[in-house]
Amino acid sequence: MVQGELSMSAHWFRPPADQPLPTLELFAGCGAMAYGLRQAGLNIVRMVEASSRAVATVNQNLEAAFPELANSAVEAEDVRKADFAKDADKVRVITGGPPCEFSSGGGKHGGRADPRNMWPDTVRAVGEIGPEAFLFENVKGMTEQRTGNYAEEVCRLLAEPRPGLRYHVEL
Repeated sequence: MVQGELSMSAHWFRPPADQPLPTLELFAGCGAMAYGLRQAGLNIVRMVEASSRAVATVNQNLEAAFPELANSAVEAEDVRKADFAKDADKVRVITGGPPCEFSSGGGKHGGRADPRNMWPDTVRAVGEIGPEAFLFENVKGMTEQRTGNYAEEVCRLLAEPRPGLRYHVEL
């Protein structure tokens, strides 16, 4: 596997049950991605979500299924202010779904300058931690002409989030 690549091929990886991959989830929302990734064998060691209401929802949703994820792993913290360097020795995978309002089909479209555009800080997290792999999801609008195909720009930034750290990134 190329550093930074998670392939969605027929050979989807499953970490050994006794060695789950320590994972940081950004933009945790209600915890759906964390729930699925935990079922796939990843160990969510930290979840970052700015909304305290969403953090409460995560705790409620995950407590019954994965008590070890409730409260301790979820932080009500703005990704733009988060210190990711402290996770560099603990995290092997970063996941998340950065906010999509700036490029989605409905609502106001502020584009790259929209304060809801969290991709620059997503790239910063990857650069500060240097994980073995990352997986991010977003809306189709990021690939459309009206957004200048921002998805391609994000892929270029993720391919080298800091000098000397390179990944193979696919859309």
